[in-house]
Amino acid sequence: MRSLSVFRVPTAVAALSMAFAGCGGGPKGPQLAPVSGVVTLDGQPLPDAHVVFQPSGEKASPSIADTGTDGTFQLAFNRASTGALPGSHTVRITTARIATADDGKETVVEEKLPERYHAKSELKFDVKPEGNRFEIALESKGSARKK
Repeated sequence: MRSLSVFRVPTAVAALSMAFAGCGGGPKGPQLAPVSGVVTLDGQPLPDAHVVFQPSGEKASPSIADTGTDGTFQLAFNRASTGALPGSHTVRITTARIATADDGKETVVEEKLPERYHAKSELKFDVKPEGNRFEIALESKGSARKK
């Protein structure tokens, strides 16, 4: 099954807006920091989750990733650049999506995570200029632990 995250349309709109408006970082674009990590839910890897790092600031563009089968991710700023803007970020993680089978039939995949991880995210991370590997431990009940 192929899948389309419910966050990909707004993210695509943001990316197109950035392409037309410029990203303010000069001819090569903004300085980005590499960001990778792993997302777990109740101690188990969380596959097929959509991860968004939204930096503080009105015109700051997000970085996104989808987790692999082992829960790992590597952020992309756009199609050509990996990483995220250094600074404080609100992180949103969701598992809700529309899955499309090979025959074209679409199925809604329900959200597994509490709102505190996506719509009303309580997740905050600081991206440093180098060495950003985050272990994001989510819990079905209670609150997230970060390392």
